Amino acid sequence: MSRHHSHHRHRSQPVVAPPTRADRSLHPREKALLGVVAAHLVFLPWALGTMHVWSQCISFGFSVLSFGLALVPRTYTDGFAGTKSFRVIMWPKLVRFPVFWIGLGLMLYILVQALNPAWIYCTDGRVWWLQGLNPIRWLPSGMATPFDQASPWRSLMICATAWMTTCAIWTGFTRRRSLHRLLLTLALNGVVLSVVGIVQKLTGATDILWHFPAPVTYFFATIIYKNHATGYLNLTLAVALGLVLWYRERADRRMEPSDPSLVMLLAVLTIFTADLFTTSRLGMALGGVGLGLGILVYGLLILRQGRTTGNFLPGMLTVGIVVAFAAVGLSLVDWGSLSGAYQRLLKNDQNVSVIARIHARDATWQMFSDNPVTGYGAGAFRFYFPVYQKQYPDICQQQVWTGREIVIRPAFWEFAHNDYVQCLAELGLIGTAFVAAIVGFWLVRFGRQKRWMHPIGFGAVIAMALTAVQCWADFELHNPAILITLGAILTAASGWVVIEQERTHT
Repeated sequence: MSRHHSHHRHRSQPVVAPPTRADRSLHPREKALLGVVAAHLVFLPWALGTMHVWSQCISFGFSVLSFGLALVPRTYTDGFAGTKSFRVIMWPKLVRFPVFWIGLGLMLYILVQALNPAWIYCTDGRVWWLQGLNPIRWLPSGMATPFDQASPWRSLMICATAWMTTCAIWTGFTRRRSLHRLLLTLALNGVVLSVVGIVQKLTGATDILWHFPAPVTYFFATIIYKNHATGYLNLTLAVALGLVLWYRERADRRMEPSDPSLVMLLAVLTIFTADLFTTSRLGMALGGVGLGLGILVYGLLILRQGRTTGNFLPGMLTVGIVVAFAAVGLSLVDWGSLSGAYQRLLKNDQNVSVIARIHARDATWQMFSDNPVTGYGAGAFRFYFPVYQKQYPDICQQQVWTGREIVIRPAFWEFAHNDYVQCLAELGLIGTAFVAAIVGFWLVRFGRQKRWMHPIGFGAVIAMALTAVQCWADFELHNPAILITLGAILTAASGWVVIEQERTHT
């Protein structure tokens, strides 16, 4: 973000005014953008993880509105800038954002797949099958499949939603205050979701929010799939950790004996407790790793403050809060019931689940190997995977735990439970290259000038790392709530770090 000033009527770059008293007010359009983006991100997990068409359409509407708001030019008067009025044109900043162009390329690629189907979905009302078509051979092709199940058009809508939300945050947020409020909203949303989920578990709720029938028994709060629940919770946990460290570091610089980091630490502990209640093995293990790293860094900051100020009160308060939280929280847990759930989970599901996912990964890799350049089309996995599934009898049927017993059912794999191989199978090497370029951009951006060492940057890197690991064993990024939230976290954290670095060097 540029901090240079201009007194011309038009300006090609977003302008960030110096931190003056007049600068304490956000521009009305930035406030509006913050409200829309925050409402969107809060909506995602509560809408059943945004895994259904209705919620994905609403999410798409949010992203269109935020994208439009971010591009509206702004006139900064002396009440917002502390200097002579000037006008800011927002779109030049957008076109300098590499993710804008990479994401646009990815969506054009998916659009070509959608317009050039090689297969069409057919059904007689009882069974379905794929019928071959005559696509343009030298272009990427896809499948004409039902939108309400999976299709390139639906994949395009989800990708566009994440892309526009990320671009809106990058382009339209010019103040650290906006980014702080956005990330704080995310962290608090994770806390509320955690509390609801924990209370549901403790009360033995069988319906979502005690009212809506749940399609499975392993839902948590309003997220149907427990591994998606931990994927989302760990994102908010990472954000909360970043805020804890930032509050603590700021207090260290200002020589303050107390700060909001203690309250935010309670948020972190609440979210991690929710991880445990989901009974997701990998999710809670990753949450524990993130929590451990965050507490280690937090402890080092407290020790440093103690050495510089001679005041160990923050450390004593932290220990007291953690002990009190643990005592109250552990006293509320029905350990007999929770232990029984874990024993059933480990006994009945562990080996079967792991072996099945390994075979599904291998079958998906074969699917990719047969069409490695362009893939079978976004959203095509579930329709073409049965061809390869037959080669692995172990994944043609599945054992399902009903809450009382294990039953055998025919297995229909909607996802490969490995985002990496599914992306290769659907998009091929060409489409996957766009995805890899986006990931590479964020890795380079946070690695450059050691931005990951900033507390907020550290939290964003933790969020990205935890999600990357979980994607190897599940379909985390096929959940729009996780995909969009992760993009928002990376963009907001990057903007925050840049603003603080520029202020430091000014």
